[in-house]
Amino acid sequence: MMWRNNFDEETGAEALMEVVARYATSVPSQNIDAVIEPDILKAEDLDWAFFEFEPVRDERLKSKGFVARILNYLLGKDGSLSALSDGTSVPPSLLQHMVQQGKGVVAIAEGIEGAKAIMTEYKLRTKGRALFNFLVTDEVCASEILRQFNHRVADIPHRRDWWIKRHTFLSAFLRYNAKQTNNEIARLLSLSVKQVKRLLEHAAQGSVEVDPILSFQVRPPSLEMALEVALLKNWSLMEVRVVPTLGGVEGNLRLVGEAGADLLASLLRRQETFTVGFGGGRAIKAVAEALDLNRLLQDLPLLRRLRICILERNPLPKVLGVTAETILSPLLSPIDDRVVLCRYNGTTNEPKLDAVFVSIGSLNYPDSIHAFVHEEELNIAKDSLAGLILFQFITWDGQILPTHWARELGFMPLSELQRMVREGKPVVIVAYGAHKADAILAAYKMGLFNCLVVDRVLAEALLARSQHALPSP
Repeated sequence: MMWRNNFDEETGAEALMEVVARYATSVPSQNIDAVIEPDILKAEDLDWAFFEFEPVRDERLKSKGFVARILNYLLGKDGSLSALSDGTSVPPSLLQHMVQQGKGVVAIAEGIEGAKAIMTEYKLRTKGRALFNFLVTDEVCASEILRQFNHRVADIPHRRDWWIKRHTFLSAFLRYNAKQTNNEIARLLSLSVKQVKRLLEHAAQGSVEVDPILSFQVRPPSLEMALEVALLKNWSLMEVRVVPTLGGVEGNLRLVGEAGADLLASLLRRQETFTVGFGGGRAIKAVAEALDLNRLLQDLPLLRRLRICILERNPLPKVLGVTAETILSPLLSPIDDRVVLCRYNGTTNEPKLDAVFVSIGSLNYPDSIHAFVHEEELNIAKDSLAGLILFQFITWDGQILPTHWARELGFMPLSELQRMVREGKPVVIVAYGAHKADAILAAYKMGLFNCLVVDRVLAEALLARSQHALPSP
């Protein structure tokens, strides 16, 4: 107890001491120490202290320039402290020592009179003799203190605005930090559940009175989705689909094929006419095998015409894999007349395409590449070549080297892919395996695609090679 009255009137400190004594008597096992003689207390004895700025009611004392009572001392307008004779208390220097030691000293003040006392104490504070470092006050006192410090009145919230801001914060804190339910929050704050819901909406979305105070982080539910987000953000792509990497090649092909078919289905929604071009390769073959065109057409009642365009023919199928024509032709025989198969005309660059799906050669198979380079009679070092798309080589320095097959058979030139990317049309590379990463990175730097369908290990390799941190699972 920091202040004891010499008269019969009970002080707040004495009333509190009585409550503590009753508690200690009823629960004797509690380790509670009590000191009832305030003049023997030292700053080292206390961890926290609480006192009140009591307004001076006596007109005689007011006329002498006293503005408040602190413990058993009168605070003058000049910041002086004069001891009273009607009780004993700790000296103000004890509070000042506690503040200097970083211990909690809580001052309680209210109303205009309390603000005057706080402003008077400020004179001591500027001299390094602060009496408190925590303040509990009401709106009137707080507003008056702000006015005394020349804050614009317009910046001080009115009571209704402050009520909304305060209860918005309390509702959000209790809901998301304390994990309270709306019913529990309503009971704690003496509000209706409807009011709590509205305040939580204010916290999340803002309102006329309150700016949003909540921020939400959306966490991807899987590593594959996290990789999709990372590639979309870091590579500025239109669409990315990442599938799990399985143990075998056939399983990986099936998953990327299904993801590619799903992406095509999403592109066809709400379209009346659509022309999509396909290259060759095993990954594109997997996409074609995953397409259920009969069912797809049933799900697309608006689609009147789907043109599927062959972008290349494989000149060396025994060496370099599966041709687009071989892939697509068997799929179309039972389909109705809404679907038309056509071949790309390299002379006229027709038809105009809405989307393209292609695979990419990684050049990681020296025997096949050596046979192709020898067949083409290319006068270029093999280590300058980065990849192969539509039978056209791309190099590490950004060159496009059409093969004579591509020129003679009128394959779609890669410059058309670059044009489609600039126009914002989907150009999709479908691939699997980390060995394709370097070729895809070279194609990305040349602006040859804006959509990816890949497996997890390839997505991780792409991010690692482009020096972007991999996301956490």
